[in-house]
Amino acid sequence: MISKGCEQCAKGAKLVLFVYGYCDQRDCFYCPLGETRKNVGQVYANERPVDSDDDVIEEARRMDALGS
Repeated sequence: MISKGCEQCAKGAKLVLFVYGYCDQRDCFYCPLGETRKNVGQVYANERPVDSDDDVIEEARRMDALGS
């Protein structure tokens, strides 16, 4: 049995919210951040740049998100 969040993710029903990429470490082998995402101030919702809470909500509605 897997968690409800894992089930939603497997179905593509979760919004991916990337808040910021500040990092003071260097080259951690396990880090999922690409070079274009480290130390930037831009917020992303499902790979789309967003500038406000309303933008995030709109993206969640577009995809019928069940979670984040």
